[in-house]
Amino acid sequence: MNKTFKTAQILFLTLFLGSLAASILPAQTEQTSSEWANQVRFKLFGGVAANQHQINAPELTGYPIFTPRDSFNAGPANFQTTVALGWWGGIGADVPLASTLALSLAASAQPHNVVLTTIEQTRVGTLAGTSIDARIGYVYDIRLLSAGLDALLAWRPIESAGLSICAGARGAWLLERRITQREELLEPTFGGFTPSGERVRNLRQETLESAQQLQVHALGALRYDAAIPLQGAWLLISPEVQIGYPLTRITRQDAWQLAFARAGIAIGFAARPEPKVEPVVYPPLPPGYTAPARKQ
Repeated sequence: MNKTFKTAQILFLTLFLGSLAASILPAQTEQTSSEWANQVRFKLFGGVAANQHQINAPELTGYPIFTPRDSFNAGPANFQTTVALGWWGGIGADVPLASTLALSLAASAQPHNVVLTTIEQTRVGTLAGTSIDARIGYVYDIRLLSAGLDALLAWRPIESAGLSICAGARGAWLLERRITQREELLEPTFGGFTPSGERVRNLRQETLESAQQLQVHALGALRYDAAIPLQGAWLLISPEVQIGYPLTRITRQDAWQLAFARAGIAIGFAARPEPKVEPVVYPPLPPGYTAPARKQ
């Protein structure tokens, strides 16, 4: 992972710990047991995501860049791994399997937009017959949106505490997969590409047909459930951080994968059954027993 992605992970961990502290403080005097963990919990969640597009390639298959690569001109540097921020959110339910184990299911949506860029330092000719230094930028503006199902096993190492260690997988379908390609003359600030004279060339905007619509990730997560008792229900405030490791490529032909880190908070509810009051049962009276007469 590159330094930018590690920085994003640190920021998300800070957000998680801050949310954790904020959720524990109002609930610490209320939560006296883990009774809530024995109930099915329903939740809404959302947060921020860092999408790491892992790539190291001179161009994407089917979208060549217009520059000669020969012994005199190596062309621009490869497109490199890039991190872009976005959001994620959805709905879910936690189903208890044992006193410290639950199956966490969620339907979620997440965009994975990114702008991949590289720059070429070269020399170009002028109308005066001379050559000058120039900088040309090559851009892939990618728009991806996935919706899928997250399935995690959540284990609480301490039964009376709300901390869960989670592991599972995400299967998602790319609902949107668009690409805009362009090449820009960054320097000099005058002139343009021949023969059009425009400062932008090779402009394409279309569906990224080579994208694999089914995307699969392995998931790992940390979550803390702070439960606040209400009348007939538990209110659950649950900060969470997740890491997604790619098991599939974005496109079939290119070594281009997507990893992500997500941090957010969920608001959930679970039923809180009223405690049962056992009736008092007295033993039967012995045969022939008569109650003593009342004194006048």
